[in-house]
Amino acid sequence: MGKTTDGLVGLASRITADAGAREMDMLLATGEQVTIALLAMALHALGLKARSLTGPQVGLRTDRAHTRRASRASRPSAARAALEAARS
Repeated sequence: MGKTTDGLVGLASRITADAGAREMDMLLATGEQVTIALLAMALHALGLKARSLTGPQVGLRTDRAHTRRASRASRPSAARAALEAARS
């Protein structure tokens, strides 16, 4: 999976030399979503329950510094609710 990010960066650079930090974040997030979905599928194949979730879906909040974000807050209750839903 490590080459996915390189491929996405390469696609962006073929379009423009200055993609902008926000748009690069949006583009690279798609690679992360592919990874979490594939991980959930692999866990299912092993007979385990799993659900792919993004950071915001589990209550993770970041600052607005594109390309170098830092975690600013989390809501563990959102993660717990997602885990409970996956059990049913």
